[in-house]
Order: sequence, then structure tokens, then C-alpha cells
Amino acid sequence: MPHCVECVTFHPAVFACGVPMSRAWVRLLITSVGVTLAVGSCSNEFDTERAAPARASLGAEIYRIFCKRIAASELPNDVSGQQTAALCAGLEPPEAAPTERLRAMAAERTRLVDALDRAFPEELTDDLDAFMVQLVPFYDPPTERLPQQTRALAELLAHVAEDDAALGALERFSTRLGYRPLRLALGVARPALAYPRITELTQTALTTLAEGGSANAEWENLLRTLALELATSEAAPPAPPTEESTLAISRRLLFTPDLAFGSGRSLFLTRRDRRGIVLPASTAGVPAPFVDMNGDGLADVDPLGRFVGAAGGL
Repeated sequence: MPHCVECVTFHPAVFACGVPMSRAWVRLLITSVGVTLAVGSCSNEFDTERAAPARASLGAEIYRIFCKRIAASELPNDVSGQQTAALCAGLEPPEAAPTERLRAMAAERTRLVDALDRAFPEELTDDLDAFMVQLVPFYDPPTERLPQQTRALAELLAHVAEDDAALGALERFSTRLGYRPLRLALGVARPALAYPRITELTQTALTTLAEGGSANAEWENLLRTLALELATSEAAPPAPPTEESTLAISRRLLFTPDLAFGSGRSLFLTRRDRRGIVLPASTAGVPAPFVDMNGDGLADVDPLGRFVGAAGGL
């Protein structure tokens, strides 16, 4: 009597549900399955060890990641990234780049990788890795602290870029280079960074002032107060001629010579006028090649605070 094997799926072209088969075919099927299992059991054990791919230097890895990010924006249809994988790994020449930006980046790959490797030597890799791992929680939603800070900074810079007065002030700052000795150029930043317990101080301050810290509420109130003060601040009118301003008093105190202040060692300071511009050395008037075309008794300067001569430049 014929037999029916229910739902046999080993080879749909030969076996199917409801197809009559003889005892010989059933024996052949069972024998084939047994032989297959026996042969398979003789194979090597499954290797669970992960074969880590060969890694390039840290600079090369950073370059590869940035290259892939740029490629993703340049080639949005290349979802897998296979079109530029070899290029970003340095396995293809710049001529193989599909876009101008990628070609320019690939042309400078050697210099970029070398600069990154010098900036992050191997002995700092472990510390850098630990630092990057500690930064990961600052990217976690919903707060996304670091992305929010970068977006806020970008918004601030955009406002500054559209403010002619702010740009003019920054330009005037740049013309004051050299007014202070190089060792003092960083101001309070240099001694602050040289403080031996700066790391401990920073960690304590962040823990105390951050959300959930013991002084977070007071810190938020201080920031809110400063924001309101800056938003409503107005330029103070100049002091009357008969009343000395705080700046004038400070200038007179700091630049008044007196033997009582002497210590036997000369200390050179730069005298400045009321505009904050260096005063040219002179016993009377404005010496050449400086000029005073407007008769205010001070050497003329351009809108950026640079001295000008009779011909318009110095």
C-alpha cells in the first residue's frame, strides 16, 4: 500500500505533501539524511574566537571616519558606503574619488593622518579612549547636552557674524597683539592651567554645578541674573570733565611714578591713551611719523585701532 510522507521539504522538486512514495524511496531518504548528519558531525568544532580586523593608526582611523561622514553627505544614495570604502581606507588614489570634496580630502590624506598621529601619539591612546567613553552619556537623549551646547554656540556665532559692531570689536582686539609680553598673553588662563589640582577642581565644580548638584539651583539663578543684566544693559554716558571715572583713577594710580613704589628693578609698562591705544613716546605733542589731523592731541588711528600717517598708513 502506498505511503504518504507529510510536509517533506528536503527537495521540493521530488518530494511534496500528498505525493505517494514507496518504501524504497522512504528508506533512501532516511539513509541520505543519516549519512549527511554523520558527515557533518565529523567537521571541526565551531570557532567562537573573534577575528579582529587589522587596525590602522589612530590618525588613519579618524580620517577614515570623517571621510565616510563626508561621503555620506556627498553620495546619499550609496547607503552601504561601499562606493567609497576603499578610498576612505587609503586603498585607492585620490583620482578614484567620485566628488571634488572627497578628491581634495584624499589628496591631503597623508598629511592629515600624520598630523593626527602626532597630535594623538600611541601612549595617549588609552587615556583618549577613556575620555571619549566618558563623553558618550553627554550625547544620550533626551537631554543631548553636548549637541545642545554646540548648537547654541553655532547660533551665538551666527548672531556675532551678523553684528557689524561685534565684528569690529573683535577686529580691534586682533590689532593689540604685542601690547603685552608673550608670557602674559594668555592672561589668567596660563596660571589657571598650571594649577596642580586643576583636574580635581574641575571635577568638583562640574559635580557641584551640574544638574542634581548641591549648587545647581544657585548657579542657574546666577546665569539667569547675568542674562537679564546683559539683555537690559546700556552704555553709560561719559563722565563729566570735572568728575574722574573709575578708569581714569585706576590709570592715574597705576602709572604715577613714585620712589615709594621702587624695588630696585625696573618694570616696563605701556602707557595708553583714553582709547586704549599705545601712546607714542614723546615729551610734547604727537611725534612723527604719527599724525594728529583731527587735533585731539592723540595719534590718529583707523577704525581697527591701527596707527595711520599723513599718507593714510604707517
